[in-house]
Amino acid sequence: MLSNENKFYASFGVSFLIGLYLIYRYLNFITSRVKYSLYIIYGLYLIASLYFYFKFSSPTKIAVAEVTLSLVFIVVFSEFMVSYATSISQPPVLDNNWWNALNWIRNNTPNCSVIATYWDPGHFITGIAQRPVVFDGASQNAKLIENVSGRTIVRSRIQDIATVLYTDNETKALKILKYYEMPNCSSMYFIASSDLIGKSHWWVYFSTWTPKTHSGDKNPMDNYYYVPLTSKRPLMSGNGTEYIFGNVFMVIENNGTAVPYLIQGNGQYVMKMSEIFYFENGIPRMLGFNNASFDGMLYVTPGMNYAFYIPKNLENSLFTKMYFFNGLGLKHFKLVKNFGGEVKLFKVEFNETE
Repeated sequence: MLSNENKFYASFGVSFLIGLYLIYRYLNFITSRVKYSLYIIYGLYLIASLYFYFKFSSPTKIAVAEVTLSLVFIVVFSEFMVSYATSISQPPVLDNNWWNALNWIRNNTPNCSVIATYWDPGHFITGIAQRPVVFDGASQNAKLIENVSGRTIVRSRIQDIATVLYTDNETKALKILKYYEMPNCSSMYFIASSDLIGKSHWWVYFSTWTPKTHSGDKNPMDNYYYVPLTSKRPLMSGNGTEYIFGNVFMVIENNGTAVPYLIQGNGQYVMKMSEIFYFENGIPRMLGFNNASFDGMLYVTPGMNYAFYIPKNLENSLFTKMYFFNGLGLKHFKLVKNFGGEVKLFKVEFNETE
């Protein structure tokens, strides 16, 4: 039979080993600052174990306390790791580009200016830029618009902004945004930011949502796709170069012309795409191909390091024109400032003539 003291040592040793295993199991996956937090939690865990030993004289109570404490530690540790994993998997919205953009807006736009964009950065805009927004995380409810032709109408904020992003009709976009002007103030700006590329599924969905179907467009091919350059090699014949992006898209550049392809079947089958936008010696070029078998544009960044697939239904959307082409061809959305290629601020010109 073990003495009470030996029973304590055994239970304490189990606690010590459990904590030691959990910490060092994940030690290589976490930052040094987080490691110190885990050390503190682990130290408190061991101190509590010692407390139970001096608190209780019964070996049974000590054992029960140790088992309970171990379970609590495992739960706390697990939640800590889940929170940490969540924090590193979500890129910060408020990085330097956003910070600079919001401060520029505060210092360079009229106080009554409304900032229109998707809802995610809404609180940052009102808190840092100190400007009203169309909607944010707390104001996704409908907006009542009174005295429109003698009646009151209801606007869906999320559908309105989603429609502005998705439509290719500037007049339609202006009509929607006009509802959200401040009284006696026509100053409005629109933010086209890189995070909206990955959120295209949602703003396409809400833009196309109808009360009749209670649903919107869910076609997975209606999204932008971002792919990095994975390989580059000279062509077997000629002086051209073959670029592979994510093993999904291929660009063959030869004699000053770049031709885009969709790769299928591990490269055994390729389909020519209908359009490509790329930079040749720093000069932007756009090419179209009548004999293409796959609709959509491949947008290749300068240096051929990254590519974006832009599906046919998004090629002429206002967001594509604002973010990817800096407002080229738009009459009512004028690029004011570009913050690191991540945040692009446009002035909405309601009075611009067609």
